[in-house]
Amino acid sequence: MIVIDEVLKKEALKRTENRMKYSFREEPISQPGYKYSMILTAVLGELVFEKYLKSKKINYQQIESSDYARYFQIGNLKLETKTSAYYNSKGYNRLNLLYNVREYDYNIDFNIHYVVQMFINGKIPSNKFDIDECTIGHITGGAEFSRIPEISNEVNYDVRRPCYVVDLDDLTKVDDIF
Repeated sequence: MIVIDEVLKKEALKRTENRMKYSFREEPISQPGYKYSMILTAVLGELVFEKYLKSKKINYQQIESSDYARYFQIGNLKLETKTSAYYNSKGYNRLNLLYNVREYDYNIDFNIHYVVQMFINGKIPSNKFDIDECTIGHITGGAEFSRIPEISNEVNYDVRRPCYVVDLDDLTKVDDIF
């Protein structure tokens, strides 16, 4: 568990404003605030992962290479983070790693080694994210990128776009990745 403090939130808001200019350019956005909530959630997950790496004294470089792709380079490994928000009252234990099928196909050429799943609290009943309710982040593990279609339980078409669904029990503990 990583504590999300006011300093982390302030940095997340700053990075989110910058990323709003170019992220999700071709995605149809159906709900007001959806794009902002998704980007803020992703940025907070990246910051939680950065905080974890710093606490473990692991050298890394963050690379931004496209609208979809932000990676952490750790030695010879390239990692991508995926972050989902959860309701404080429900927790995250019954959730899964979701990986957009189209995004997977797009990212194959980037030679990603692992996708690290993050969960942060702060989801609210309107199905949006409230940064004021966000206080903790969890790193649940990683999936080998090349194996995601193979270890996926299903392709979920009930979300905004088709996603591979990977059970949290099928993830490698993040400390075992590097």
